Amino acid sequence: MNYTVTVRVTEDENVIDIPWEDIEKDFIEFIKSKADPSIRKFNLTVLKVVKSRIHCVFLDRCKKYLIQ
Repeated sequence: MNYTVTVRVTEDENVIDIPWEDIEKDFIEFIKSKADPSIRKFNLTVLKVVKSRIHCVFLDRCKKYLIQ
């Protein structure tokens, strides 16, 4: 199954859909360039947990459609 994860940011009428891949790349780049080396691994693990949670929420909300 293929699907695309995007993050929707809204403020009043303004809406922006940001592809998850862009957020992930920006976060990794930021961590590698700015974070204290002693906590880089921790921050990258947090990113993996967040990504996993997004996928779980998607599957949970769509499971009735996926089962059919």
